[in-house]
Amino acid sequence: MLPPTPHPEFDRALQWLNARITDPTGARYLTPRTPEERQHEFDAQITRMADFLAFAGNPHTRYPAIHVAGTSGKGSVTVMLAALLTGMGFKTGAHVSPYLQLPNEKLLLNGHMIPPAAFVETVDEFRTVYDAWAQGDERHRGDKSLRYEEAWTALAFCWLARQNVDWAVIETAMGGRYDPTNLLPARLAVITNVGMDHETQIGPTLADIAWHKAGIIKKDALAITAETKPEVLVILQAEADAKSVTLHRLGEHFDYTVHHLNGDGATLTVHAPHHTYEHVQIAMRGKFQPLNAALALAALDLLFHHAAPNQQSAIPNPQSIKTLQFPGRMEVLQPEVPSRPAPTVLLDGAHNPDKMAALVESVQALYPGQKATLLFGALKIKNAPVMLETLLPIANRFLFAPLDVTGKPSSTPDELVTLLHTLAPDLPAETVPSPEAGIQRALATLPPDALLIITGSIYFIGLARDHWHPKEQLLLKLTPPRS
Repeated sequence: MLPPTPHPEFDRALQWLNARITDPTGARYLTPRTPEERQHEFDAQITRMADFLAFAGNPHTRYPAIHVAGTSGKGSVTVMLAALLTGMGFKTGAHVSPYLQLPNEKLLLNGHMIPPAAFVETVDEFRTVYDAWAQGDERHRGDKSLRYEEAWTALAFCWLARQNVDWAVIETAMGGRYDPTNLLPARLAVITNVGMDHETQIGPTLADIAWHKAGIIKKDALAITAETKPEVLVILQAEADAKSVTLHRLGEHFDYTVHHLNGDGATLTVHAPHHTYEHVQIAMRGKFQPLNAALALAALDLLFHHAAPNQQSAIPNPQSIKTLQFPGRMEVLQPEVPSRPAPTVLLDGAHNPDKMAALVESVQALYPGQKATLLFGALKIKNAPVMLETLLPIANRFLFAPLDVTGKPSSTPDELVTLLHTLAPDLPAETVPSPEAGIQRALATLPPDALLIITGSIYFIGLARDHWHPKEQLLLKLTPPRS
């Protein structure tokens, strides 16, 4: 969580949201639960959300929405969809999860983060409704305490309604079927892909995880996916069939061709369900981003073909994502180091085996033959052994730093060193007391032609990014100058 800033009202608003974390140590993640216990928690979460939203006047029903789920790429696809809708002239709101450095990132309007003062006002308005709900009729109170992710989702729904958006794009936090966002009556479900992640919560099998993500498909709505694994598609298709929905698939209803890929992005052609988009240029880096762009374009191409008659001529303009960036996803930073050139620094929030494999594939494509120093930190609930093993082909050294996230237990640097040395006993590795100390250590010792990759967790790279983009400066940029 964020340390205190010189903005006490902003800190107060954020602290109220953080106080919705009911398990600050994250012990629940490490406590085995039966399937029945997990189902009880899921049902209780949806009941709390539905009860609060009904009390608040069902704000999530006041705008048309797109719902995005998936193991990898859902954040990138969410911001791409929002940028494309904004480029079409729609007032577009977006909600992403989690945030990298600032909570403002979770409330986006036409591509812009909510300013600090507006964030404070939004939280205060939400608290008024929340307190009235929580202190309601004693005979019908039940569980009147939204948890952290529930409160954030409800806050976003209320804020989007107050902004009177034309479209909202909502990213799930985890899974989909019982995610707090799934009260949303979305017109389009976008499922990027399904892989192994959050196994203790929505697993343990790939089929279990696919079933959870399939749950965002709504009856008689639209659905599209970039997933291609047969064992996953059969589960997504079964959900679509049960909801009387056509599942639009990559390779069957849409496809894409990459013409050019380098450190500046990619150029591709997208064959969407109803139109072809040629010479699509994107600035987001990585071998996985062309697929995300193709999915976003195909999704809107599908959506507006089935839209109201007055919107059926609307076609997304790929120019809207030509320069779009998403911090922390294959983000390159080349810091100025006094007295000498600096190594290339790459930040990527990969935190599961699929994301890590995509990172390695992208590094090998963009930096062929080059080995990197890895600054790594991870949550304890993540599959660190597989992630580390996946990184070995591009690693010549590891620096392990602790990760302090309220409500989420983390692996210690010593634990990570032990894991690494069971996989690669001779690979150099050391521990550092913090991400910042790791950055200082790496920049002081690496030659200018070296590559430093910071990865393992979106929370970890958020802490590291503060070295180049301090949170206080980011908040200042979001604050309008006084007249």
